[in-house]
Amino acid sequence: MPAINFAEIKSKTKDAVRSSLFKEFILFSFSTFLVQGSRFTVSVIAAKNLGPSTWGIWQLLYLILAYSSFFHLGITNGMNREIPILSGREDDQTINAIRSITLGTILLAGAIAGAIIFGSSKLVEGGQIHIPLKFMILLLMAYLIYTYLEVYLRSSGWFKHMSQQQIFFSITFLALVTPAVLKFHLNGYILSQAAVLLLTIVFIFKITPVRLQIEFDFKQSLRLIKIGFPIMIGMILFTFMTTADRWVIATFLNLKELGYYSLSIMVLRGLTLIPRVISQQIFPRLAKTWGSTSKYEDLIIWIRVHIVMCLCLTTPVVLLAFLFFPMLVRNYMPEFMPGITAMKISLIVPFFFGLSTVFVNLLNIIGKQLQLMLIRGAALLFNIVLNIIFVKMGLGINGIALGTTLTFGLYCLAVAALGKSAIRNVQQKHYLKQIKAANV
Repeated sequence: MPAINFAEIKSKTKDAVRSSLFKEFILFSFSTFLVQGSRFTVSVIAAKNLGPSTWGIWQLLYLILAYSSFFHLGITNGMNREIPILSGREDDQTINAIRSITLGTILLAGAIAGAIIFGSSKLVEGGQIHIPLKFMILLLMAYLIYTYLEVYLRSSGWFKHMSQQQIFFSITFLALVTPAVLKFHLNGYILSQAAVLLLTIVFIFKITPVRLQIEFDFKQSLRLIKIGFPIMIGMILFTFMTTADRWVIATFLNLKELGYYSLSIMVLRGLTLIPRVISQQIFPRLAKTWGSTSKYEDLIIWIRVHIVMCLCLTTPVVLLAFLFFPMLVRNYMPEFMPGITAMKISLIVPFFFGLSTVFVNLLNIIGKQLQLMLIRGAALLFNIVLNIIFVKMGLGINGIALGTTLTFGLYCLAVAALGKSAIRNVQQKHYLKQIKAANV
């Protein structure tokens, strides 16, 4: 088997970074950080206004959005995987059909999910979450349509439009949600977010050539779900893995402790944004490359670019968060100070997260979703058990943060090992094809 030419890969990596990717990354990163900065600022204001207990309730309600892909069985995951690959094959007709069918399935799933949430609100009528739970129906529907449009733009490689809509979203979010939460508290926080999403959806139609068509095709929907469902299950397991800490705190501690722990949640949501941005830009390029060439050398180039960018950009931001975020808490929201230590422990997570995302993308593209799903299932179980053990040992939310960090470390090692093994298998198959073609 021929050795990989690392000198050539290094040269191509530099070319990739110097190409339009870097310029596009600057604009997309700027807009994404604006979004996160806007969200973070409003989250701090909302947490201060609502207090630890009510803010803890929002952390649980937010899980409806976090698990929203379960409602449509992962069809957007199938769309996100298929469109870049089909783009590499220049199959525009199938791409348009996939977009229309996916939208129809999402709207149907959203209607069903809304009915379920409405029924659930009846079960808690008169309780503290009765009205907020009803308002979550509108937020969920807006969120489903908005995330579909994000997948539409991202899978098409339209990152300029993605950046424009994110800038609009960040400004609108800060302008509308801040006064709403100050005046109407949790209900205002939920409804104003729905309003921001709906306004951003209108803005997307104004600035892009996106024109939605709704189509229902059971056979095609089933095909996309078969592709996207394992990816979705893997993502749901990953979401459970990243939110298991909240369930353990809510079950074994209390909502006030969850409010303290929300410092870790807010900071990680911001810091993991860096690898998410990189991953979102590299994924369609990686998939398109696989669809057009299927060469392992080209896959390695994008993997290398991803890892270098993650390490270089994550490190300084983590250091800044470690030094300055505790100062913000002490001076602006001192009632949350019991959560500072847990937040500091959690700052290691973004490194593990960033290194694992590129291998996750690779495994989804080359059809290793089942193996990835099993790894995430094992990591979820490990996280829950470890967190419970640490709580029983009396470590509280600091133990939760430590258990979550250790889980991410092991998860990163497992995903990277599977990804490297998959690359070797791709390399071997490619080499055997070359030998077979030469002997014909």
